[in-house]
Amino acid sequence: MGEHRKGIAAAAAIIGTAALAWAGWALGATGTGAKSVENAVNLVSAAVGLVVGLASLAVSWLGYRADRRQHASGLPLAGIVDEFAVAVRASGRPRPVPDG
Repeated sequence: MGEHRKGIAAAAAIIGTAALAWAGWALGATGTGAKSVENAVNLVSAAVGLVVGLASLAVSWLGYRADRRQHASGLPLAGIVDEFAVAVRASGRPRPVPDG
């Protein structure tokens, strides 16, 4: 579980730093006046939305990977082979004839 938390923290740090840099650039690029302040607020809110969206995507992806890893490690090799055989039979493809 520690590995996943490190990955989430690293992703959040990278995304947050990029969003803050973008917001800082946007605030510095705007002039003064009501329209410029409105544009800066719009850009900052877009950056916040981007951070939240990408962070939720990262958390979802890491959770998915952890679930797949846990499922794969919970099956013995014979169980994996049996599941594969069932999937091949269900696909309807003819089985190859062994050389003999």
